Amino acid sequence: MRRPSLMIVGKHRLLCDCLAALLAERFEGIEQCRDPQSVPDRVREQSPELLLIDVEPQDEWDPSLIHKLNEDQPELKIVLFGLPNVESDIMRFIETGAHGYVVKEAPADQLHAALDSALRGEAACPPSVMRMLFSRLAELSNESRSQRQIDNFDLTPREVEVLTLIADGLSNQEIADKLCLSLHTVKNHVHRILDKLGAKHRLEAAEKAYQARWLPQRPRQRADFGGLGAPRRLA
Repeated sequence: MRRPSLMIVGKHRLLCDCLAALLAERFEGIEQCRDPQSVPDRVREQSPELLLIDVEPQDEWDPSLIHKLNEDQPELKIVLFGLPNVESDIMRFIETGAHGYVVKEAPADQLHAALDSALRGEAACPPSVMRMLFSRLAELSNESRSQRQIDNFDLTPREVEVLTLIADGLSNQEIADKLCLSLHTVKNHVHRILDKLGAKHRLEAAEKAYQARWLPQRPRQRADFGGLGAPRRLA
């Protein structure tokens, strides 16, 4: 039975040598690469089926390299190997196309299982990363739903920007200064926002935006909306 090919990417030779020795019986012709920037060229030259990348907090690994590798070699499977305290950073790599992640504290059988899963086209992550993945999916779902709601009200990107600043408690003049617009233009934007949302005043418009989850949370500062109060429509 033919064994798959593997390339190990990492700056520390001892670690890479140990990984190569551990995996020697399961992979054919294990290659090593020390420089992340040279990985795309090495992958094109060697055509490995699987890439195991050592990612550390001090490394300046660019997640876009994963995306580039996936574009150049769509059949390549990529598994990351890192420390538990960088799991949040690993999300950036997974979002660009990594197929799995193994913590360095994991036993050898978990590493083998993760690599086997990746070769089968399956995701392989520890529970903590899987929780983050589901959380991220929920965020994307909420963002998509919020955008659909915004589209239903036909708010323009500029009007959403103005509405966000209204919710932050900025007055029309402050919004004009922040966005480099005239006061007259900002007032026109506020008029249209209130009309589209069916709101009687600025506070109601902001409340509707929070209820629709267009904005992440209520502001803790300037809760009086710049001292303007609820009934004022344009001030």
